[in-house]
Amino acid sequence: AASRDAFNRSILGGSATLGKVDDFFQPTEGTLYRPGFEVAAGLLGSGVEYAKAELNVAHYRPLSRNVQAGARLYGGYIKPFGASSDQFDPIVEYRFDLNRFYAGGSSDVRGWGLQQLGPKLIIADTVALPAGPSGAGPAQPTEVQNFLYEAVGGTAKVATNLEVRTPFPGLSESWRAAFFVDAGYLNAEEGGRGLYNAKQLRVGTGAGIRYLT
Repeated sequence: AASRDAFNRSILGGSATLGKVDDFFQPTEGTLYRPGFEVAAGLLGSGVEYAKAELNVAHYRPLSRNVQAGARLYGGYIKPFGASSDQFDPIVEYRFDLNRFYAGGSSDVRGWGLQQLGPKLIIADTVALPAGPSGAGPAQPTEVQNFLYEAVGGTAKVATNLEVRTPFPGLSESWRAAFFVDAGYLNAEEGGRGLYNAKQLRVGTGAGIRYLT
């Protein structure tokens, strides 16, 4: 029934970008603050009801003439209320898929695929197979196919990125080597339960190449 559910989403929200950096697209020095909020309520004719707040802070600092460091800290929390309070209700859970926080991906916590950090469900398709000869088994046998992971998301998220960029040996100034440490936390239980469970923190490290186009 949830897959055929149709509902209105009426959301009042706002966001801002504050601070100062030396270059908006390729910053090497300065700090940016990006706060945001959303409110969806029954008074607005919305089929989901919640309040959501998030803050993204990015800081850049040169360590030497050719070496730069950057750090990002993100935090967000969503509070369901009203008709959306019961996050275990199948209809509410389905409707909240678009509102939850997700983590993982090349622009978030690297080392995990897009939205693959945090709790996931295994979903699959049940496919009907051709019926066998009479008396040889079920009249309409089935087979489970197309297994994949579906991200559950969470009502709270904390993520941080630390990165150092250096010249890439033997290449022009447009090429940079990057070394990073990322960490992310997404509460696994629905409805905010388990919000402070440190066992759900995930950390990844790595290196890469950046090219200034």
